Amino acid sequence: MSFFLVTGGAGFIGSNLVEALLMRGEKVRVVDNFSTGKKENLIPFLSDIELIEGDIADPSISKKAVKGVEYILHEAALGSVARSVDDPIATNRANIDG
Repeated sequence: MSFFLVTGGAGFIGSNLVEALLMRGEKVRVVDNFSTGKKENLIPFLSDIELIEGDIADPSISKKAVKGVEYILHEAALGSVARSVDDPIATNRANIDG
């Protein structure tokens, strides 16, 4: 069994990765700030994952999230082009810095 971190694990792609990893018997930690992802996507898995609610661009959250993991599946992002035009700093922070 390997230990995976899924950033953005409450989003559509992230939550499907979480499900697939659990079906393979892997250990899973999720970090998400729920700015675009939905906690409801993780409800079926909450008893089987470690969930960290927070922003990956926050160094204290990132340090906690990566501790002990073997693989990182980085799905956290703000995916809207319109949002990136309206708020380029926040988009850069999430998509590049995070």
